[in-house]
Amino acid sequence: MKKPLDSISNPKYLGSQVLSVQQSLILVFAHLIQNNLNDVVNFLTSTPGPQGSSAFDFVMYEWVTKQHLFSGPYDIKVSIIALTGLLEYAMTNNDVRFQTLIVPGDQIIYHQSGQSISHRTRSKTSKQPEQWTRVPLVVKLFKILVLELQNQINTRKELEEDANFNDDDDDDNDDGDDDGDNKEKDNDDINESNLLKPTDDEATKYLERYDNLLDDVFDYEFFQEKDPDAFNDPVMQVDLLDYLKERLHLFARHAWFNIFQQHLNLIERNALQKISILP
Repeated sequence: MKKPLDSISNPKYLGSQVLSVQQSLILVFAHLIQNNLNDVVNFLTSTPGPQGSSAFDFVMYEWVTKQHLFSGPYDIKVSIIALTGLLEYAMTNNDVRFQTLIVPGDQIIYHQSGQSISHRTRSKTSKQPEQWTRVPLVVKLFKILVLELQNQINTRKELEEDANFNDDDDDDNDDGDDDGDNKEKDNDDINESNLLKPTDDEATKYLERYDNLLDDVFDYEFFQEKDPDAFNDPVMQVDLLDYLKERLHLFARHAWFNIFQQHLNLIERNALQKISILP
């Protein structure tokens, strides 16, 4: 354990400003955390980071401030599941390391008069210098999971609408086949079109295949050929929407939830309302 951690915690690598390098390094920690969470956290805490603080402070700060920039369904799943484990660990053990590290929460938006009007989580162009709320790491972890829940809800909705749109097209084609003088030929056409019409099971398979993707199109065959280890990882079989629903309902019963609620923005509150955690 210590040797690979020594390699990836080298300041030369941790200090990289290239997003793809940062994502790759963070994903290494995410994989290790899923199997040896306590050891990884303790090691990072005892290792100096590239900016004077501990490697734990540096890695977690970079992770939570760049999570929304990560790409790829596999990497997103690995990262979110690891962050979920970290949050559960922090709450269960009341770990002060997750409470004393302060990180950006939501970006503050100003209108022309300079008065704060709302918060947002993604950067937008503004004449004002970027200003952010400040929250403990444990709070930020919860906010990230809720935001990903909303992303997954949106993705599922788009996929269902796309599937319904395809079904409507097939129904229109079937109706057109009914308008003919040759009744026997029309019946044959209808039977043939029904064979081509997606069944409920086929629609379900369609949704399962594209479930939890942030892009409308994802080539699974290309992904399998490019990275067979990731493709065959059990993580790829996780339904991230159902996973987050289950974990967030569990976290909502914890004493920490009262603190989390104080830092939720409107988008996050709406997401929790959709899964009946908030009224």
